[in-house]
Amino acid sequence: MVDYDKEYYKQPGLWNGSPPSKIALERINKTISLIPKDVKTVLEVGCGGGNIVNTLQERGFDCFGIDVSEEGLKYVKCKKKLMSGGNLDFKDNSFDLVICSDVLEHLSLDVYKKTLDGLERVSKKYILITTPYKQCLRKGFTKCQNCETTYNANRDLRSFDENSYKTLFTNFNLEKLIYINRERKQNWFEKFLRYRLGNFYIESNIALCPACGCKSNYKQKYNLFSSLSALSYRIMPRRKKARWISGIYKIQNKTYK
Repeated sequence: MVDYDKEYYKQPGLWNGSPPSKIALERINKTISLIPKDVKTVLEVGCGGGNIVNTLQERGFDCFGIDVSEEGLKYVKCKKKLMSGGNLDFKDNSFDLVICSDVLEHLSLDVYKKTLDGLERVSKKYILITTPYKQCLRKGFTKCQNCETTYNANRDLRSFDENSYKTLFTNFNLEKLIYINRERKQNWFEKFLRYRLGNFYIESNIALCPACGCKSNYKQKYNLFSSLSALSYRIMPRRKKARWISGIYKIQNKTYK
């Protein structure tokens, strides 16, 4: 049986080696700012195209990057290996710091739990996590035109907030939490138009159906409701919220058999 999750991350369109956008660069720099001064060795789990781990390597850290995408690893400039976070092939306490940025929200439940356990096992001192903050998963839904499966186009499966971060690990305590990229929050009127009146699904050039592997996703239907939705985006008042949340964890009492 084909694993369409793995096929999704093989797409060259996800990785092109180009410099990160201004927003992505803010996320990278804010995440890096949490790294304690006594860190020398770093493992990044789910390093993608290497934006974080390459930056740290240039700054003098001894870095290792792993990912499930061969395409992404082509752009990683430090030590690297094709590997899943759910099966970390490293000895216990191998790295001062383990980073997992924009990864946990994409993992299936089984891999998610194994990854969290693995991060604790291979980290000697710290774990650094970054995820989207209070993400509306429904906002990223698209629909397969082949089998009509509804799914998140970006493979986002779970949402995180402050309470989520407090309970991620057993042997590591949350030391500091920061919010990244304050942006305008979707207003209630736009939500009503999008989700109740027909402008629900999004178009995506990287969407890959998890059920049949088809890349033919929903094509946006422009009508009165979609026009009103677009207008409300421009004129309706919105509350600001962070786009990402990032936390640094420090080891407490750690015992492994």
